Amino acid sequence: MNHFHGKTANPAIPKPERKERPVTEKLVEEEPKHPIVREVKPPTPHRKPHYNELYGSLGVKESWRYEVNNYAIGTLTTVAGSPVSVPITMAQVQNWRLSQWPGAISFFLVLRKFSIAPQTAVFATLGEIEVRFQDTGGYVLPLGVSVSSSMQASDQSTLLPTPLADPSNLQVGSLIVTLNAGATVGTYSYQLGFSGAFLVPALRPYELEIANVHSPHH
Repeated sequence: MNHFHGKTANPAIPKPERKERPVTEKLVEEEPKHPIVREVKPPTPHRKPHYNELYGSLGVKESWRYEVNNYAIGTLTTVAGSPVSVPITMAQVQNWRLSQWPGAISFFLVLRKFSIAPQTAVFATLGEIEVRFQDTGGYVLPLGVSVSSSMQASDQSTLLPTPLADPSNLQVGSLIVTLNAGATVGTYSYQLGFSGAFLVPALRPYELEIANVHSPHH
């Protein structure tokens, strides 16, 4: 009689195969990326404009905004309820001929400075004065409204739209001052500063640019 202290394998009984534990994680498949389709349009011409330019007396573009080349001074006496117009005459003769500026086709006056102040010491009845400048072509530029006993002063960079046919002509327009009815009249001193602008046209109105335009689509 055999005594067994442990188990022994029975060769007649097949040994079961060892199985691995199943993977429970879900596999995520990446979606394929769609290729970017580019639509190539045919070359499209477009116009790039060339604009006219304004030069100051220094021959520098836009310098007329900062220069003061000439001035006009004078006095006037107001009339209550009626406008008073005084001619504006330049103090100096300027070399503003178009022939000295190659390519220029027009000359414009630019108002740069303006001031007016009363000489009258006492006003029995205060009012208000309205001041305007009118150029030789009839264009009117309002300069301001103030109490008749006070002064006005302003910096300007206003290009007057009427071309000067003869830049050597010192008569450039009129100063119009209106005092309201019932106010005490007075005498005023005025001063205006001017610069000049030469119009130089573009050699070509525009140029054609051709470029391919790509439109990405996803």
